Amino acid sequence: MINKSCPYFYIMKNLLDCKFNREYVVKDIDKNLPLKVRRRLLELGFTNGTLVTLVRSSSLKKAYLITLRGYTLSLRADLARAVIIDD
Repeated sequence: MINKSCPYFYIMKNLLDCKFNREYVVKDIDKNLPLKVRRRLLELGFTNGTLVTLVRSSSLKKAYLITLRGYTLSLRADLARAVIIDD
């Protein structure tokens, strides 16, 4: 039987898990990223509570087009995987 009160029951979603053209809220950035990369994502606007929209992906699924704070940004898949979102 699954214990739903356990904090590890709820799996965190990242930007690659979401559907296209829907708004999501940034919850956190993965703590395992190097500090320079994490700081750069925060400078780009991926702070807690920011609304992001996954617009589309490249043909090989290596880059993703994301809209946040009024501008469009292209992120590699490994960086998009590091952005943790909430519905």
